[in-house]
Amino acid sequence: MTFKKNDNFYLAGKPEIDKVIVQIVPDDAVRKTMILKGDADIDMWINVNTAKDLEGSDIAKVSLSPTDRWVMRLYMNEAAKGTTDSTATPHPILSDVSVRQAIRMAVDVDTINNEIFYGLGNPAWTEFFRPPYQCEIPRPAFDPEAAKTLLTESGWTDSDGDGIRECNGCTTGAPAGYKMEMEFITYAEFGEPLELTQQLIAEMLGTLGIKMNITVVEGSVLWDLAASGGIEQTGNFDIDLWDDGYAGVDPTDYIWETYSIAATTPDAGWNIMRWNNSAADALIGETYTLDEQTRKDTFCAIGDFINAELPIIHLFTVPNADAYSARIEGVQSSVNDLVTWNIADWKLK
Repeated sequence: MTFKKNDNFYLAGKPEIDKVIVQIVPDDAVRKTMILKGDADIDMWINVNTAKDLEGSDIAKVSLSPTDRWVMRLYMNEAAKGTTDSTATPHPILSDVSVRQAIRMAVDVDTINNEIFYGLGNPAWTEFFRPPYQCEIPRPAFDPEAAKTLLTESGWTDSDGDGIRECNGCTTGAPAGYKMEMEFITYAEFGEPLELTQQLIAEMLGTLGIKMNITVVEGSVLWDLAASGGIEQTGNFDIDLWDDGYAGVDPTDYIWETYSIAATTPDAGWNIMRWNNSAADALIGETYTLDEQTRKDTFCAIGDFINAELPIIHLFTVPNADAYSARIEGVQSSVNDLVTWNIADWKLK
């Protein structure tokens, strides 16, 4: 795709760049090589490996967004795999909030961030972690031993000694002896850091006696419409791992489409966890008001429900980063738009 300068742009003398050619290059390693060789000037949405590799380069620079938006998270399906009604067909494992709590206790967020994401992220355990809607929700403790105890108390024990817990008195409706084994999906486009994160979380849960079978799929398959067989819209998953968050400063619509009961209906929204909480749902409706203090209080009340019931387990923020040629001045990443949002101000040295 080729874009040419608009000579009638409303700001005199801008843009300075005459022409921009956009190439579609799916492989992140190829894109990194292109920018290091001077064959490309912008590489959008680079992962942390590329950001680390470009440190100290005289050819390419990295721009990080001044604030964080994306939060890596675990989506916990409360409906049985392949169904979309958590009340009629509860998940045989994840419908128990104690299990979801145990999973959160067992994930070492700091190790993942420091070892895989080079410390570029920040631990996050709620949707409401940035202004103007920040809520005082205590950070959950990393405590795998307490997680094991919680699973045992919830009726999940390893009675046959194979390292995988089974239902022995669990309250989810699973039959006696039902194995604590689930599919764990993430998307391919993010690249190696997310796949390593997936593998490490699977190992952490494995120490609890939860067997996670890893799957990596294309995002177009994971997020497709139910009518087209989309994995999440049809409920055909157990636990998914990917990053999301709201743009700008107003989370109202995002919270509705992620947590409202209406959004559990396939293709109506993204409450793919099929979280059905009528009290939280009523609060979501109350956020559509011009009373700012009411909005803040209501968002934090919703945050308390999410923190208690864990339809989603929030892990850490993912830096929004873009690589650019050192010959360009004025590049600034943003969580609210593409890196080209201010291209009219870019200059070539």
